[in-house]
Amino acid sequence: MRRFFFLACLMLCITLSVWSQKPNQLGKIAQSLSTYTQNKSKLTLAILGRATTISYYCGNGSVAPDYHYDYYISIMPNNVNVTIYGGYNGEVKFNENRHISQAEYKQFLNKLANQNICKIPSNGNEYLCGAGASDITVKVKQQVLFEGDEYVNLSIGKGKLVDSFMSLLTETMEWAIQNPDKIISQSAFPMDVDVP
Repeated sequence: MRRFFFLACLMLCITLSVWSQKPNQLGKIAQSLSTYTQNKSKLTLAILGRATTISYYCGNGSVAPDYHYDYYISIMPNNVNVTIYGGYNGEVKFNENRHISQAEYKQFLNKLANQNICKIPSNGNEYLCGAGASDITVKVKQQVLFEGDEYVNLSIGKGKLVDSFMSLLTETMEWAIQNPDKIISQSAFPMDVDVP
């Protein structure tokens, strides 16, 4: 018993000695952990530069099936795609691709990084019945580097989440995502819809 007590006291003295001699070192460790956590929660150019796909998703939540839509804007280093699903069975109502240059892609990444998009603690909106969604997913192949929803757990310093994506869209793509309700109410596109 005495031997155990002696060893416990010795360990306590060593621990206190180490802690008392290096208080700044512990502060540095805590600060670097905090910085690492903050960097993981911010969408930076370093993260975006690794991406193979950057996707924006928007859906109008719980509405009657005939009026429901989901749309995706998917950006790859040389391509942009817009797809709109809608109606009772969620069929593809619009799908268009566009080739983009390396300069356009780089400009897009800079715009997105400059929006100052950060993860924040959830505000509880994910539990609201019928809420719509506006989210971003940044991936390297199948690995998710960053994701979040504008209405639930993201803070956006400049504009709306979709703003940076708009510069890469054709006029038809832009019209389609601004008018998804018109797209899903038509039997065909663009023949039955007056597109600019």
